[in-house]
Amino acid sequence: MLRPVALAAYVGLACLPSVLHAQGDDPTSRATLAGLAGVQVVVEALPQEAEQRGLSQSNIQTDAELALRMAGIRVLTENESLQPANVGLLHILINVFQSSAFPGLYAYTFTISIHQKVALQRLPGSIFLGPTWSMPSFVGMVGEQHLGGVREDVRDGVNRFINAYLAANPRR
Repeated sequence: MLRPVALAAYVGLACLPSVLHAQGDDPTSRATLAGLAGVQVVVEALPQEAEQRGLSQSNIQTDAELALRMAGIRVLTENESLQPANVGLLHILINVFQSSAFPGLYAYTFTISIHQKVALQRLPGSIFLGPTWSMPSFVGMVGEQHLGGVREDVRDGVNRFINAYLAANPRR
């Protein structure tokens, strides 16, 4: 398993982005998952170089959808996710950066978050898509021959969502 590293600046990645959300994985954000009927999984595109080295957007998508289905969480198509108010979007964003200081070494970050339809009290009738749950951002480093192994860390992140979902939606 790949391990997080706190030395991104050491390998020339001082401006490595970190996506932090106001919500997180706490009792309040978990409460927003209660009654969620299903999720659409969206994995952002990966750099071509990462794809060529074994970190595939389609594999990440398949891994996430399979884990959700195995946990009994309904996976929605894009059309299914547009209609009801009780569905969400599981967003997976992975950033991969090749180190300029150490050839063959890659830093990566990823975030997993749930976005749901939300309304602002000050704007009656308004509906927006907003983040309601997220896991803390993950930062790691790996050699180019193991870039495909980032999948395991992302799977662990999806499992954190599954655990939060199941805590908010206990089986009857």
